[in-house]
Amino acid sequence: MKDENVSDRLPKTAEERALAQKAISHLLTTIPARWKDYDSGDLNESEEQALFLLTAAGMIERSTSLRMRLRNQRSSVEAQISCTGMRGGIEALEPLFAELWNDWADDWRAWKAGDAKESLSVHCEPIPPSRWRLTKEGVQARKELRDGNFGYVDSYVLKLEPFKHRDPVRGHGRLLKVIRPEPSETTEAEPLDLAIQKLDADVAKLAASISGNFDTVFEKFEQLEQAKKSRRKKTADKNPEPSPETQRFEEQFWSIYRQCGLKAACHEMRIDERKGTKLRDKLKQRQRRAAVKAEKERRGTKPRQD
Repeated sequence: MKDENVSDRLPKTAEERALAQKAISHLLTTIPARWKDYDSGDLNESEEQALFLLTAAGMIERSTSLRMRLRNQRSSVEAQISCTGMRGGIEALEPLFAELWNDWADDWRAWKAGDAKESLSVHCEPIPPSRWRLTKEGVQARKELRDGNFGYVDSYVLKLEPFKHRDPVRGHGRLLKVIRPEPSETTEAEPLDLAIQKLDADVAKLAASISGNFDTVFEKFEQLEQAKKSRRKKTADKNPEPSPETQRFEEQFWSIYRQCGLKAACHEMRIDERKGTKLRDKLKQRQRRAAVKAEKERRGTKPRQD
């Protein structure tokens, strides 16, 4: 579920490899190609390990629901993500964090300015149940097993010869759903329920990782926003706003030009046609930029489809 080193989870002994191979075969032959809830409490240690490795190898896709809340606000956000491969979890979370930044930036800044700024600003917990399904690669691996090609599948998943130095499977991740439930009665997150802690070891790790890395991600967003503000300020300094007198002059020139043409505008405003042509072109460009900006804002106000 997270960007974790697969090598640390690979079996080290012949006995561990035998157990892992058995677990891999069991999961590939029992997990369906369509989404289905699963109970991690039914998995033994070898199967939990095999589930992680099969997900990292891009053969199983998993779906997880998470609840997140800043500790200085009552409202929370629930998100459902799906991922497979080594980067799937990160890919699924990137649009979620971007959306949360738009909603939570001010409250996050308030937390970081308070007395508790050194503590974690967000609480994240998994919401049962988790779900799983075979990917296309997983379905193909199941076919290989049924055809008797056990060694091929096991070697790929466990990174044995001839796949010992294969590239990591990047995979993919998706943000499936974002829900904003009614605010809770308290601003402090309650400790994780024991049943949730036992739900899924990798999902619990993911939730802990989000809580631990949330501030780092938001600090990067803050740096990007400050950099944008700095660039806008430099642009504004280079292109200062015209004085009220200049604005009135340009408005009068543009009005006459629209009604009577360039020559009449130049004559009425007492400027030569060379200067008038430059002013006309500048005002036309300003009008086009304003129209493009208005269109972007109009599109941005469309209601969000959850």
